[in-house]
Amino acid sequence: MLSLARTLQSAEDLLQEFKARFSDLKGEHRGVCQTEMFFVYATIAALKPAQILESGRARGQSTYVLAQCFPEARVISVELDSESPDAAFAKDRLKVLPNVDCLFGDSRRLLMQYLKIGDPVLIDGPKDFRAIKLAFNLLRTGLPSAVFIHDVPEGTPGRRFLEKHVPDAFFSDHPDFIARYAGLDDINVPGFAWAVFACIPGDVRRPYRRLLAERVFARAITVVSEKTAAARLKLAAK
Repeated sequence: MLSLARTLQSAEDLLQEFKARFSDLKGEHRGVCQTEMFFVYATIAALKPAQILESGRARGQSTYVLAQCFPEARVISVELDSESPDAAFAKDRLKVLPNVDCLFGDSRRLLMQYLKIGDPVLIDGPKDFRAIKLAFNLLRTGLPSAVFIHDVPEGTPGRRFLEKHVPDAFFSDHPDFIARYAGLDDINVPGFAWAVFACIPGDVRRPYRRLLAERVFARAITVVSEKTAAARLKLAAK
């Protein structure tokens, strides 16, 4: 079973290799930083996946790292907007990597179409509760080895939901991981922030029908709370 303890143990063995491989890789203003991708790599390296699925590609930073870390694996990356400048940049950047397939469309449909047993999945779009819904629908098939959800920092509604309802999930901003591996990124660059991955192990039986219903309820409460707060701010500004 995947766990933070196993990730930390694996990370010690993989650190020097990862640093050497990506020492010249420049950070992107948007996307996934090296510390976060090292978290993913250290978590699934021992699984030796034959295929990795990705939802949300942006400028292709995470896709590039996955393809380099797992050169024998097929990396299928799905992006919704084929017309954005980021889409063109990523496609041009990744075309030299023979193990990457760049697809465009709805990841809710395409990931299900390509998902095979043992596949790790990275979700960097959709976001928040929509990402959690996609993760649960993938996991309920029993096929993924793990699903990673990006952008779940501490204190956010999605993070609180996962901490309450998926207690075996673990996160890339855990103090033990950050203390050891934050040096992979220059944290002094303008706009830098830990975006955070949640890892949900795939080899755990969970009541997904109930979890999906609880997700709907939690999202509704969040929407109402946000609208109430916005209305109060508007009234206070008058």
